[in-house]
Amino acid sequence: MKEGVYTIGRGEVADKLPVETRDEIGLLAEAFNDMSESLKNREDDLKRANLELMKEHEQRKVLSRG
Repeated sequence: MKEGVYTIGRGEVADKLPVETRDEIGLLAEAFNDMSESLKNREDDLKRANLELMKEHEQRKVLSRG
């Protein structure tokens, strides 16, 4: 779990942790997996939005030339 935290801290996507128990450690692993998935989804959304903004910017540049 510690390595997964370090991975996310570096801005990378962490692999899902195995959840083998239903005790506090297992619940913590589930919460970590949920957080990791949420961060990945947000990063994907930001990448899509940024790509769309770049396309719109390029279109405006082309239109402003003509």
